[in-house]
Amino acid sequence: MVGHRLDASSWLFDYRTDLTDALGDAVGVDLTRRIASRGRVRDIMASVRKPRT
Repeated sequence: MVGHRLDASSWLFDYRTDLTDALGDAVGVDLTRRIASRGRVRDIMASVRKPRT
């Protein structure tokens, strides 16, 4: 995925493929939104770093 910082609290994700959608599904994260807040990006990054049990 490619993300560009819009301002201090927003990111624009302008590149998505079927592969990135499948990866998001595999880890249980919704990556379909085009604009995400800084907090949401941090939550996504934290959730994919945690070991899955």
